Amino acid sequence: NFLVKIFWVKEKDRQHDPERDDSIAGKGIIVHHNSFFRKLWDSITCVLLIILAITLPLTLAFETQSDFLTAMNWIQTVWFLTDVPLNFVTTFQSVDKILITDHKSIAIEYIQGWFWIDLASSLPINEMVDARASSASIAHGLKLMKLFKLLRLLRFDRIIYKIQQKNQIKFSTVAIMKFLLMLLTGAHWLGLLFYLVSVESGCKEPHCSWVLTWASDKHFYNPIDGRCQSCDYDCCREWTLLSRYIVCLYWAITTMSTIGFGDITPKSDFEILMALAAMLLGTVFFAHGLTNMCSILFYHNKFQVDTEAAMDELFDFFSRHHIPVHLGRKIQRFLWYKANTGHLDRSKERWLTEVSQQLSVHLGRKLLGNAFPATDRGARYVLFNLFGDTSDFFRYFA
Repeated sequence: NFLVKIFWVKEKDRQHDPERDDSIAGKGIIVHHNSFFRKLWDSITCVLLIILAITLPLTLAFETQSDFLTAMNWIQTVWFLTDVPLNFVTTFQSVDKILITDHKSIAIEYIQGWFWIDLASSLPINEMVDARASSASIAHGLKLMKLFKLLRLLRFDRIIYKIQQKNQIKFSTVAIMKFLLMLLTGAHWLGLLFYLVSVESGCKEPHCSWVLTWASDKHFYNPIDGRCQSCDYDCCREWTLLSRYIVCLYWAITTMSTIGFGDITPKSDFEILMALAAMLLGTVFFAHGLTNMCSILFYHNKFQVDTEAAMDELFDFFSRHHIPVHLGRKIQRFLWYKANTGHLDRSKERWLTEVSQQLSVHLGRKLLGNAFPATDRGARYVLFNLFGDTSDFFRYFA
């Protein structure tokens, strides 16, 4: 029973056989997609994906190593490799909202969907790079293959959808958060990738690398071989990782937003291609994102937007028909009260008729409870006169 509570969820309020969801005996290892274990597993996966999205481009661009990054790399590798077979025993809902518990159906669905992405992004690329480090060209190629791990971030959409459904978060709120997250993540990756392309180009002179040009102009030591190329004597200082990251992020945001001050310009062909890709992606992303953001922000609170539009029409009506100010204020206050008082919300009739009869009763009781608090004696008197002391509503508040 303890394991069933952790790995399984008893499905309620279904029209099919009520014993179906509990009949997991004899099916082998099976995990419900909404069980406590799976929710905990997805939460930890979400945290690891955030760490991966931040640390992987940093380690690729700046070649930083620490005990924390090494430990996190091993934890992520083991965790994601374990996640692949776990998905073969995790239930899912079909298009018709039917719970699928058959291992064969689960395997077919997973193989036709996310299996290949999960497998490619779970391979221990770091160990492959270390094992083949004797060849510089192969090592560089395998180093870029680490970016396959970023494919795991595609799972964010599935996890966010689950969180949204569980907590009843507005789609507009989720869209705003996605846009901001994609903006910051895109700038983070593009900036560090632009740095990586410049460093891995093999150039060691300022005229063919924007990184070396910036280091020379700002009197930093060359981050590739540590030389001071801005003067004949030792006048350079250390270029810190934080300073390098700020410059990369600055270039990415100015390029994506099509501002482009021109203080950081590509020098080699690879850098030019990288800048072109960043400008194209940034233009499309910002144009699409800002358009959607304006629309989402305008309709984020549709009830308030409709109320304000109605008030504007009312003011125009007052102006055209020369309604006295004191009468207009009274009408305005009454309509404001009608629009903002819960028990006079006109949208409730729509939802009461949209849902089933059983859900309509529960929803009606909740709306009535918000309109007439049970602790209010006047409300109890109104309920008594409306429904009587034997009514379901009155017993609900008693």
